Amino acid sequence: MKDAITSLETQFEKDGYVVVRNLLSENKLEPIRSLISKNVDNHAAKLESEGKIKSTHKDAPFERRLALIYGETENRMRSWNSFLFSQELFHLVRDDAILDVIERLAGKEISFNGDYHLRPKLPGSTLTAFPMHQDSQYYGAETSKILIISVWVPLVDVDENNGCLCLIPGSHKWGLLKAARRSDENMVSSEDVEKRGAPVPVPMKCGDIIVFHNLTFHGS
Repeated sequence: MKDAITSLETQFEKDGYVVVRNLLSENKLEPIRSLISKNVDNHAAKLESEGKIKSTHKDAPFERRLALIYGETENRMRSWNSFLFSQELFHLVRDDAILDVIERLAGKEISFNGDYHLRPKLPGSTLTAFPMHQDSQYYGAETSKILIISVWVPLVDVDENNGCLCLIPGSHKWGLLKAARRSDENMVSSEDVEKRGAPVPVPMKCGDIIVFHNLTFHGS
């Protein structure tokens, strides 16, 4: 166990991120997935009543249903956060397995800054296609001096075809790079960071998590 802990800490220090495989059981993810499914039900019924779709695709699997629904209408969903402020999110944020990983990297004093996003990756949508960025470019320059760890939890299996994360190993050691916000709300660095280092795609299975430093360049 000690070797595994050391490996996790060493990789995070070296690369600015670490993937933890098979950390969350299906039972731990099911409450969030069920909550999303209920809201897809409500959303689909609303779109159908407005005449925007012909079918609610009620029998489609979790990982395909929203994509099928939006195949009949315009893709206009950057994030879907309001309903996720819930007891289900509260329990996931406080999950012991996740907190154990964070504690190894940040120590015992852990606080949640309240920032969360549910990103439905819909086929053909550019709204959830994020260029390479550092989270501190969004948070503000003052946050570059402290450690903020993001936890990315896929609710379906992800790869390069459906929107897995791509990260630049070691980029957290570059410091905070200047960036400006585009009209699409995305932050874009003042230089081509891919000339410094090549992004690495990170396919993940449902149950894996990835944690990364607020200065690590990532995108999807």
